[in-house]
Amino acid sequence: MFRFARFAAAMILGAASFVLITHSLSSSARADSNYSMASPTARFIVRSLSVGKVFYVYRVDTTNGDSWTLDSAKWVKLTDTTPPGPGVYDLQLFPLDPNTFQALRTDLATGRTWYMSYPKWILYTEP
Repeated sequence: MFRFARFAAAMILGAASFVLITHSLSSSARADSNYSMASPTARFIVRSLSVGKVFYVYRVDTTNGDSWTLDSAKWVKLTDTTPPGPGVYDLQLFPLDPNTFQALRTDLATGRTWYMSYPKWILYTEP
């Protein structure tokens, strides 16, 4: 009987320690009451995705929305149909099927969102 109680206490203590450690080593995003999503604290966000046999890497400047893709070990700047301007930007890559993916860049301050039609970002029309 006491063996089970000690085991349960050890499990609770272990879980609490795990939560404390993972909370102190959290990611570079923080909750912010001004934005519905997490706002980045780092100047650049780098996201990568493997689609089929191809590995894609994108980087975005979180302060002005400028972005690049990695091509043969060098960063190549991507163009915009509508310049992003100052803001708080996030970058997301979504696999659609085994051979394609979608890249989205969002200004967390205004909600404006662009999709990638390589090599250009195209702004979704506002409602």
